[in-house]
Amino acid sequence: MSECVEQCPRLAILEFEQSAELADSMREHAEARGELFPPDILAFLGDAIRSMTAIPKGAVVEACKHLGLI
Repeated sequence: MSECVEQCPRLAILEFEQSAELADSMREHAEARGELFPPDILAFLGDAIRSMTAIPKGAVVEACKHLGLI
């Protein structure tokens, strides 16, 4: 904490030009053994909740219990 990363003797700074081709190549190499960023399960759940047009009564009851309203 509060240390300058550039002053760390065990680190080296590597500067390079970024390009879409390089990024694709690096990702392909990194994901050779599996996805680098696996699917976000909670994002799927969030999308499902956002697309709902009604809230189940049981969900409202449980939320009220959780908030100490019941």
